Amino acid sequence: MKTTNKTYVIYEPSMMRYVYKLGIMTLIAVSIFAAFFAWLCEEPLASDEFKKLIMEAIRPTLKKAVMGGLIMIFSYFVFFQAG
Repeated sequence: MKTTNKTYVIYEPSMMRYVYKLGIMTLIAVSIFAAFFAWLCEEPLASDEFKKLIMEAIRPTLKKAVMGGLIMIFSYFVFFQAG
């Protein structure tokens, strides 16, 4: 009886490249998004209430998006580059 030693790969290289690109696109989109709202807050007509409202609404979303993008990029280097 012939036995073979098969190695199973736990990731798909094309999928990991997609995850990497998605992580980079997420970080780019977040930086554009943050720059736009920072520009809105710097406008002379922006009131203090408007600035406070924007920062309270945007800050948690930005943190989550940045962390998600970094996790996607990190997972690419851990799973794809290790193999």
